[in-house]
Amino acid sequence: MQQSLRNVLPPRTKVSLSGASSSSLRKSLIDSQNETPWTAPSLPASIHLRFSEPTDSATHIALTFQGGFVGTKASLYLASRGQDGRQADQPGLELGGKIYPEDKNKRQIFQIPYLSTTNNTTSLTELKIEFETSSDQYGRITLYSVELLG
Repeated sequence: MQQSLRNVLPPRTKVSLSGASSSSLRKSLIDSQNETPWTAPSLPASIHLRFSEPTDSATHIALTFQGGFVGTKASLYLASRGQDGRQADQPGLELGGKIYPEDKNKRQIFQIPYLSTTNNTTSLTELKIEFETSSDQYGRITLYSVELLG
């Protein structure tokens, strides 16, 4: 199934990173070019994606780290909207679940752990990845790309 996944990140997605970062760095994380990494100097570190339009086709997220500087435990927070345009259940981000990337220098794909209250009548409007632990003894994380797949 992972072979048929494609990037479904809506155009004009807004990216917020913990720590100071330039606009070009934020854009390079989601352009799939893997040229300029984002390095979080300490934990906790987070990436917040706000989609320009809701997406109902996202099923997975792909992350590409630099080996040795991997966020090895992360919480995924989600916000969704019903097909009628209203926020599903309650506004704001809610914990969807956790992912556990391996300390490897390769693209890693994870299923998005949707909220138990989310069903096929909702669309994802925001996704926040909050890294809690790192493979680096000082808590640094180096990430080359983030992809939203479906």
